[in-house]
Amino acid sequence: MSTIRPPTMCGRFKPGHTPHWIQINKALNDSEREPSPGLFIQSRNDGTLVIEVNGQELLLWNHKPERMVEAVLAGGRSISYQPRWGLL
Repeated sequence: MSTIRPPTMCGRFKPGHTPHWIQINKALNDSEREPSPGLFIQSRNDGTLVIEVNGQELLLWNHKPERMVEAVLAGGRSISYQPRWGLL
């Protein structure tokens, strides 16, 4: 079983940073645009994350890519992507 580091706050709430609880709440309750399932492909040294959603490869950026990799691998490489609210 892997260990996922706890999040650290950097004070920014833009996509790729630690999300604000309001952003998370809005995403969870968005019945018009539900998250799309996908697959984690790769994490690059510059913080770029490569994911596949609906057969399309997307490039995202993450402030703490090492932590994101820990979380994704703990879940078996499956992800959910909510582009409207900037959440992976």
